[in-house]
Amino acid sequence: MKKVKNNFKLPEWFSREKYKSLGSLSLLDWAINLNVRSLILESIDENREDIFLIDINIIKDVGVLTGEYLQQFSEDMKQLYCVEKSKPGFGIVYSMPLEDAVDIHKEIQSDTKLRHNLEYLEYRAILEKNRLSEKDMSLYNWWGDDYLEAVYDEYYYRNYFYKSHVCVELGTTDEILLEAFKSWLLSIREKEKLLEGVDHPKKQSNSLIKKWIDAEILPFIDLKIYQEMEGIHLPLHVIGTAIFSDTVDIDTTEAVRKTTRELADKALRHSHDILRHALIIEERNKTE
Repeated sequence: MKKVKNNFKLPEWFSREKYKSLGSLSLLDWAINLNVRSLILESIDENREDIFLIDINIIKDVGVLTGEYLQQFSEDMKQLYCVEKSKPGFGIVYSMPLEDAVDIHKEIQSDTKLRHNLEYLEYRAILEKNRLSEKDMSLYNWWGDDYLEAVYDEYYYRNYFYKSHVCVELGTTDEILLEAFKSWLLSIREKEKLLEGVDHPKKQSNSLIKKWIDAEILPFIDLKIYQEMEGIHLPLHVIGTAIFSDTVDIDTTEAVRKTTRELADKALRHSHDILRHALIIEERNKTE
């Protein structure tokens, strides 16, 4: 773990001039810029920063990701998220394939059998005063490290990526179905908050993009990446002076503390959801 030390020096590559084009970015452009930076921070946190070294160098060179980079990233994410206008439901609402149900059933069966066998191992460990064979101990340790992290439902919930399987009474009118779906959606998202401590993004809009621009969250995030990579800490007054224009008549330190940092953290936290939302909007708005 890198020791964090205070530093008052900005990186040589940092310049506010590189972020002048932010006002011309679409929601999708913003979403990709946020998502790439979120992935970089995740990789640094997991000591895998070499994976996004090319992306980091591009950000150092140009600040705002544009052009061919955005186009390629957008196409890659459309495939990953299965977002296609030709698909009913844009890839986010769809009928559950029968084979998925069979796979889930098989996993439930195998998990139940595995739990039974491991409980037997634990019982043997008590009887034999923990003198298990190396093979048995390895299995037991894996059991403790992985499966005991969460209860059964949470384990499968985590592995199926925020998907829920629903039944719909197709004979019901559209008006009632929409009302029922909204009610169910609110309920399941509240349940997710309780289980996983997650929240969900509200509708993205031009007013939110304006807040991101005014708060200078993108240069703030880039300085955050710099601090994480170097294991240093830049004081808020240094960051405020660096990211805000001299013509802005505000206390830049307080602006970073109360507004920029909060907006940036929230944007990073929701970057995947914002990106998928933006991709769906783009597909929906395409002309035939």
